[in-house]
Amino acid sequence: MDLAKPYSNISLPFLATKLAATSEETEGLLVEMSLDGDFQGKIDQTAGILYLRPPVTASEVYYNHLSAVAINVSNLQNAVLTAVN
Repeated sequence: MDLAKPYSNISLPFLATKLAATSEETEGLLVEMSLDGDFQGKIDQTAGILYLRPPVTASEVYYNHLSAVAINVSNLQNAVLTAVN
């Protein structure tokens, strides 16, 4: 995937040419790599494009979970206040 690192979108025919493989082989390889977690992205088979997403950092995961906890605490607080009143 070093070939695709500088891109956010890359065409499958371009990758196939660079890998000296068929489009089917390239797509199969990308599917395997995606399932193995080697990259995060989506393959648009119709358009023949690989859309890459930047990797999720540990801090993003932490803050997403922290935000979910804050929402749940807020919902719990509202439920308690409603029950008390």
